Amino acid sequence: MDFEVSMSIVIQLLRYASAKGIDSAEILRAAGLNPGLAESPDQMIGIRDYNRIQEAAAGMTADDYFGLHMGEYAVPASWNMVGYIMMNCPTLGRAIEKSSEYHEIVGSMIRVDCRVKDGLCFLDIVPTQGAYGHTQHCYEAIMSSTVRIIRSLIGDRFSLDRAGFGIERPEDTSEYSRVFDCDLEFGALVYYLAFDKAFLEQPVIQSNSGILSILEQHAGRYLGELKQSNAVTRKVSRLIVEKMQGSDFGIDSVAGELAMSVRSLQEKLKAENTTYSGILRDVRETLSKEYLSHSPCSVSEIAYMMGFSEPGVFVRSFKKWTGTTPGAYRNSFRS
Repeated sequence: MDFEVSMSIVIQLLRYASAKGIDSAEILRAAGLNPGLAESPDQMIGIRDYNRIQEAAAGMTADDYFGLHMGEYAVPASWNMVGYIMMNCPTLGRAIEKSSEYHEIVGSMIRVDCRVKDGLCFLDIVPTQGAYGHTQHCYEAIMSSTVRIIRSLIGDRFSLDRAGFGIERPEDTSEYSRVFDCDLEFGALVYYLAFDKAFLEQPVIQSNSGILSILEQHAGRYLGELKQSNAVTRKVSRLIVEKMQGSDFGIDSVAGELAMSVRSLQEKLKAENTTYSGILRDVRETLSKEYLSHSPCSVSEIAYMMGFSEPGVFVRSFKKWTGTTPGAYRNSFRS
């Protein structure tokens, strides 16, 4: 496992799918996972598994705006204990600050950065350094969830000034307008939400400083444990992604970057229940899916970007990972 997502986010996803008449267990089985996962909101799952769940759910619901709609089912508990910490902060500004501080409890692949400019507060939704496998649904689910949770904290008086999306402007933007009810910018450098900075001073409804202190103590301990678990796996994943554009991302090179021998790296990965080849496979599968579904790059170009010596080897590997060819995967996504 490398970059991770809390099962509480998956449970939010399953709540939306269930409202659309899709059985949660069916989605998890389609993603190759145990349906019992839905009973473990405090567990973390890898981004590869999360994307499989999201892909299965989006396909079963036939919802082109799956991320936007999933976000509308967010409640503070969707963000695990971070949501409860936010509920007990004195102001929205402090709640946003705390959500950033503890964001890895919710997921380690994307973070929300807060900045103030020209009287507006911007929440930039950006990938964590070295993270990979982000989909449009991921970004839009975070944006929609954030709006929903902010309104649960300070009330429906909260409104956006604008929202930015890192995609080309679609022909129909009506659903974006309905969800965000503000000016929309497509083709933005980053996904973002912007609102009047005065909202940062708005008090959180029914906050409790005593409860906040207890929750933060618990969150601090949990975050420390989380950062220690799979620490080497995360570093290896990040280095593979960074080195993927070159030709030297073998285990020797990565071990050298981590200042350890190949044998030592293999032992540390074994202790984290993974292998270098397994991490490389996960990175390649996730990135190649992202390129096939969201970029104009040809299959041959993607093969070389993934470090394969020739397209045929990539096609055979992709079919082994997914049960289908890169071309068929791209065509099914487009259709």
